Amino acid sequence: MKKVPLKNITRLIVVIAVAASICSAATTTDSDPPTVEVITPTDASDLARGYEAAFGEMSASRVILFVRMEDRIQKLEFIRNVTAAAGVLIIEMRDNNLIAVDARRIVLITDGKMEP
Repeated sequence: MKKVPLKNITRLIVVIAVAASICSAATTTDSDPPTVEVITPTDASDLARGYEAAFGEMSASRVILFVRMEDRIQKLEFIRNVTAAAGVLIIEMRDNNLIAVDARRIVLITDGKMEP
């Protein structure tokens, strides 16, 4: 049996130790915890979804929406569709214009002649 020099054994131990540390480092970075996204509804988002549902129940040809502006109430007529997006109401007009309104600014939605 041939004697292996101590120098070669030391090199082998160093190579094994380095390889082991590289392998353990690679496995810890791959096992990051998954990202969890939590979406909680707000009053405005609930309100927007409610207006969207109400629009679906009304006669779309006659829907009128009243929106509170800074110093007045704006009347919106000729509405084709209403869609909720978070706390915003996306209003599609018959001329294909889109209006985004904070749902909390809606004063009244009606398909009659009622006014605020």
